[in-house]
Amino acid sequence: MRIRADVFTAVAEFEYVIKAHKTITDYLKTYIKRYEKRLVVIKSHLDVFTREHEKAMEDIPKYLENPVNIFTLIKRLTADLNFIKYSVEDETAYIEDITNKQYANKYPTMEDVAGAAEALVRLQYVYNLEAKELAEGKLYDIDYSTPMTACDCYEIGRILYRNNEIFDGLEWMIEAYRKYSIEETHYEFSDIDILENISFGYSKTGDMESTLYWIQKVYDIDPHNSRAKQIEQQYQNNMKYSRYSIWQSNLETEKKQLKESNNIVYYSLCRGDVELPIEISSRLTCRYQTENHPFTKLAPIKTEMLHLNPDIVLFHDMLSDGEIDTVVEIAKTKHVINKLPSGFLQYLKTPKP
Repeated sequence: MRIRADVFTAVAEFEYVIKAHKTITDYLKTYIKRYEKRLVVIKSHLDVFTREHEKAMEDIPKYLENPVNIFTLIKRLTADLNFIKYSVEDETAYIEDITNKQYANKYPTMEDVAGAAEALVRLQYVYNLEAKELAEGKLYDIDYSTPMTACDCYEIGRILYRNNEIFDGLEWMIEAYRKYSIEETHYEFSDIDILENISFGYSKTGDMESTLYWIQKVYDIDPHNSRAKQIEQQYQNNMKYSRYSIWQSNLETEKKQLKESNNIVYYSLCRGDVELPIEISSRLTCRYQTENHPFTKLAPIKTEMLHLNPDIVLFHDMLSDGEIDTVVEIAKTKHVINKLPSGFLQYLKTPKP
């Protein structure tokens, strides 16, 4: 009987060990699932890195001429890489070494991401493009670059919101939501985050119907969402206590105001929409310039008149490819960021004596 009692006591004591064993087993299963998710995230990012690098290596100058490629390239090396670091936690020593030591002087920052996003939006203004066109890598229905991801669009929307460019940010947030709905990719944000931002954007435009529509989409997923309630309450307060209710604007109204601004002529010129009067265009000519200098007698300059009064002249084949490369290399050392009166940051070249 004593032996049986001893066995019973041992079994009772080892029940706790079995529970501990079960806990460890569950933990390991959870850890493996979490690690597998990490691997999925890393592999998906690696696929993008590999694909874009191969595309860039086909023709680096051509790849870097595309502002969409510039934005996604900088974003991959900053925001996306930060997300990878977060996903793999302690496995980031090598990445840290690359970003902090090997390329510290030339490595892009989040400020560069913001600058690239603003450059994209300027492109959108000038060429009268929809966010969806740029996001799909299309310019005038021509495939020009790799389509952007929901994460790319979301990042542009956030940057524009921070710059108080609500209408433009809203357009990119809506595009982020469209892409998020069809992508099967894990991001650091969720569909609720996008919907909250869309609701917030519409609340700032004074569009009550759209604000409530998108808030309801948030509630459909999370009936107790605190931020949606906050946006709704703030919007109702603005409608009740201020002149905010008078300002019933929307995206189309904002675009109309933009077209009526002083920039319309500038944008039209950039697009090539402005036609010269017939009395000017009929007098424009192309010729070989041979006068005024002995050198031009030996090597006439191809000259094209683009405009009269003021005279605008285009000289063709003035520099060789090697000379152009030299100018580009010299110019790289003279880039500085200047703050324009409009508040936009823009890269300009400063002349050196």
